[in-house]
Amino acid sequence: GSSNSEVTKPGKKETVFGVLEVKLLEAIIQHETSKFSTMDPYVKIKFSNQSFQSQVIKNGGKNPKFNDSNNFIVNSYFKTLGRCLEVELMDRNIASDDVIGYGIIDLDPYLNLLQVKDP
Repeated sequence: GSSNSEVTKPGKKETVFGVLEVKLLEAIIQHETSKFSTMDPYVKIKFSNQSFQSQVIKNGGKNPKFNDSNNFIVNSYFKTLGRCLEVELMDRNIASDDVIGYGIIDLDPYLNLLQVKDP
């Protein structure tokens, strides 16, 4: 016999499953992208294989206020699809939209804290 009291269940994976709510509040833009008109900013967010686009803030200028939120499904079983939140701040234009800013938030450290092992 073995004195090891830990037994691993075959086929059982440690997972985090839940909902991540992202609320967009405002942006502070340092530079103008539109030379001929006021900026019409909006936000694009990607998480894993899911995406969301906010409403365009018409004539939002350099300090647009957003009133948008979106829920993303979190399932660490699909970790290979990515656990980073990608955020793009865009300016709507007639010809093509301009990227104002871009950022990535690595959610791995936070999701790893939530992982619970079966007793």
